[in-house]
Amino acid sequence: MNRIRISLLCILSYGLISLGIGLACGQSLNNSRISSSAGESRPKPNLVSIAYNSGLWPKINGVATVFYKIDAASDPNATPSIKAAIATFNADFPGVVQWVLWNNPTTQGPNYVDINLNANDYSGQCEALEGYEATAGQPMTGSTKCTVGTLLHEMGHVIGLWHEQSRTDRSSFIAVNYSNMIKGSLGNFQITPDNHENLTLFDYASLMEYPSFSFSRNGGPVIESIPAGIPLGSGEGMPIVNADYSAADKEGILRLYGAAPTMVTVTSNPVGLKVIVDGAVITTPQTYSWALKSTHTLSVAAGLQTLQGNIANSSVAATYYYTYGRWNDSTAQTHTITVTPGNGQVGFPVTSPKYATYSANFIQLVPYTATVYPSGAGSVTVTPAPKTYTGDAAQYFVARQRVELIATANSGWNFYEFNNGPFWLPGGLGANPKYVYVPDTGNPINTTAEFSNTPVYTITATPLTFSSNEYAYVDGGFAYLPKNFSSSYDSTWTPKSSHTLSVYSPEYPYSSNSRYVFSKWSDGGAITHTISSLPATGTTYTATLSPQYLAATNISYPPCGGTATLSPASPTSDGFYAKGQVLTYTATPAAGWSFAGWSNDITGATNPATLVANDETLVFANFNTTNTPLALTSLTPSTALAGGNGFVMTLKGTGFTAGSLVSVNGTYRTPTFVSSTSLTVPVNAADIAKVANFQVFVENFPSGWNGCAVFGSLPFFVY
Repeated sequence: MNRIRISLLCILSYGLISLGIGLACGQSLNNSRISSSAGESRPKPNLVSIAYNSGLWPKINGVATVFYKIDAASDPNATPSIKAAIATFNADFPGVVQWVLWNNPTTQGPNYVDINLNANDYSGQCEALEGYEATAGQPMTGSTKCTVGTLLHEMGHVIGLWHEQSRTDRSSFIAVNYSNMIKGSLGNFQITPDNHENLTLFDYASLMEYPSFSFSRNGGPVIESIPAGIPLGSGEGMPIVNADYSAADKEGILRLYGAAPTMVTVTSNPVGLKVIVDGAVITTPQTYSWALKSTHTLSVAAGLQTLQGNIANSSVAATYYYTYGRWNDSTAQTHTITVTPGNGQVGFPVTSPKYATYSANFIQLVPYTATVYPSGAGSVTVTPAPKTYTGDAAQYFVARQRVELIATANSGWNFYEFNNGPFWLPGGLGANPKYVYVPDTGNPINTTAEFSNTPVYTITATPLTFSSNEYAYVDGGFAYLPKNFSSSYDSTWTPKSSHTLSVYSPEYPYSSNSRYVFSKWSDGGAITHTISSLPATGTTYTATLSPQYLAATNISYPPCGGTATLSPASPTSDGFYAKGQVLTYTATPAAGWSFAGWSNDITGATNPATLVANDETLVFANFNTTNTPLALTSLTPSTALAGGNGFVMTLKGTGFTAGSLVSVNGTYRTPTFVSSTSLTVPVNAADIAKVANFQVFVENFPSGWNGCAVFGSLPFFVY
């Protein structure tokens, strides 16, 4: 059977969007590119790994060995960070997994990781392929500004770790907010359907977990914890720490490479807080040699706890506040655990605990205070109201909570700005109301509503994005909008004075897929112009900006089953369309294929279909040999005991046909029952003779077709 098996590259980097692909959106065994979060400046991203042994790095003298080379073209300024990341990794996993410099292909073999960080890339983004590719020069690439934490994140991908937010159980622990996401980054937030295995309890603190605001297109959080406010990733919502894998990361990596822990670690997120273990108060983390099947009590005391450190990306000291959120195995603040033995699966031997890391996850709280200057000039209200907690009279918000600040001026006064100490809040200082997501950086909401009894002149733009990142240059100085000026605070802003206004066009406030193009100033001036004489009364100068959005044009991927086109052509010739533009998507199936409907921002099977570009857009055209997308959603059973008898497996999903091919453990099986949503196939005793993980997949293609096929796939576990 001469079929080319291709899996769609679902992991889309920053700024990329997709349209007409003839493949089901699923991960292949190895060839999936993963991008780290845009602009990561700290270690940002439990542990979900590849399931198939073919993706693990081979062992040399009992140690899985990742050979690497720093490419000659890599920026030498990045080499210290690369070496620090490798040293940290090797110190974590001696005798289990090691990164070893590749310098002798004769004795070390031809396959290695090529690390190449670009001196001209300042984005802080890096990327790597997932698992062992068995190729010379397997790439690990990206920005010279990638931190040690980001490099460890990518090294995690290389050895076989997926993103934590891609776990199959993630919806019980986090919420993914599609409305805030850069559309082209969707693949980084999808649940991994195939070649995945959850090796630990969910770990909010995983180095493989994205922080909340990764790939935000509007300043809002893309990921929120359940309950809200728990720090995400190894570094968010806590004082800066040395980049390293979390305790659960380490457990998962050890399990992945056949060295399951025999001891149990009790920790917290963030680390260094106090929990109660069997009645004793400890400062986390602590490790215990508990007997299998023994029982223990885990608890967290009521009230607030604190950590000391600096506000993120600064040398300014801060106090970080926390209250109990949830344990990784339970939401009960006090509960009993049993050290259950593993079930015999790969990574879970019966001689080791099934779970070796228990973490108390805390909610970060941010103190709120508000004052008025000058005293008596006005008042401040905030919605929703802050809360107090047991034993503390101070008022707090939950980190990343959205709040609204409103300043009301008394007679004879005008609102000037919201100041905040020690650092400003995001967006324009002159916004009123001011909407903001509560900082998780250690910076408090310690705001002063400032008022003026002299005329206030406002420089602003329309439309303004949430917590505006739109900006202007005023007298040559940069300012987020809206920005107010008044002689009470700005000595040169007096009636009859002159000032220069300018905006950059286009502006990209958050996402490279959304931009704002200058249209006009309210006073009729050019994009850069001078106000020759300020009037005697307060005046607003507004730059009208026209939003433009990048629309899906993913025809660069290999076609399979058909193509999709977008019309009209981009009027700017670079893929952008003005807000309000009606976009028409037309799918054309190849011979023998059927159009199976749209996904993401368009659903259903109307063809052509239309969409109004009022925001970034992402559209997939699905093709199959029937008019329903092919998807494999479950296997029954999904596990089996090694050495058992053969049985019949039921595959559930959509888009199955009488011509569907089913592969189990690398060989095709003839279905014994077929419907559009169910297939049954035999699983032989030989398939489950030993402990293993293997793939089950369904593929469709037309009779006589000699191109690629559409696939759905899931892992099966034998223990």
